Amino acid sequence: MGEAGRGLNSPFQTPIEANKHKAIGMNDFLDELPTIGGMPLDAVVIFFLLLVGVLALVVAIKYTSRVNPYVLLAFLVVGSAGVFTSWTYHRNEPEFVSPVIEILAQWLPQKETVHKAY
Repeated sequence: MGEAGRGLNSPFQTPIEANKHKAIGMNDFLDELPTIGGMPLDAVVIFFLLLVGVLALVVAIKYTSRVNPYVLLAFLVVGSAGVFTSWTYHRNEPEFVSPVIEILAQWLPQKETVHKAY
């Protein structure tokens, strides 16, 4: 029975202890997810995230059309340099960029690979 006062119907059970006898599979769990208009909730959330992303892109394009082109170019150069430096350091670049990163990796720092002795 376990600890004193903690039987099956004890009010002191944690939710994990109370549901220990239930083995719910992933398919059963996914079937119980809420839906909106017959669509799974995650599809609705993804749709709204894409909608917000497109709206943010439209606002960004309208804003950048009023900005000095040299300021915009400076932001793009600094942002691109940051991304390329991160790719060179961590070596997690996309496959189509690997030849360029191989050339840059000769001069930029890279993450040390640690070899454990055990």
